[in-house]
Amino acid sequence: MREYQIGKISKQQGLGMVGWLVIVLICGLTFSQVLKLFPAYLENWGLSGELKKMAELPNGVESLSVSEIKKRMQNYYLVNRVSTEAKKSLTIRRDEGRLIVEMPYERRVHMFWNIDVVLDFHLQLDSKFPNVCCKARETEH
Repeated sequence: MREYQIGKISKQQGLGMVGWLVIVLICGLTFSQVLKLFPAYLENWGLSGELKKMAELPNGVESLSVSEIKKRMQNYYLVNRVSTEAKKSLTIRRDEGRLIVEMPYERRVHMFWNIDVVLDFHLQLDSKFPNVCCKARETEH
């Protein structure tokens, strides 16, 4: 049997119920926010992959006409259910013998109450530099 000495208070070891509640709350909020943001990044990753496929064509992306590029992207949108601003932001231009395909778009994701997160994506495929397709650009802010 243990003897307790009066006057000596033993210290609590470990977390109490309130501490565990705070940790579970923080982990739950973080997990829910990741679940909300992940689809936007997944969609951007897929669009980037489609542009990289065009960059790796045997004859290069210059071999495709503007209508062929639009058709490839429309097929990708249809198969992968792309329903964001990315579809509307596709621009294709020929400039000094180069073909430039750009997709600058923003995606707004509702978090909670009146708080939204705005994700800014900018995909670019330049036929002169196909190996740097779709890399993140530095912000101009």
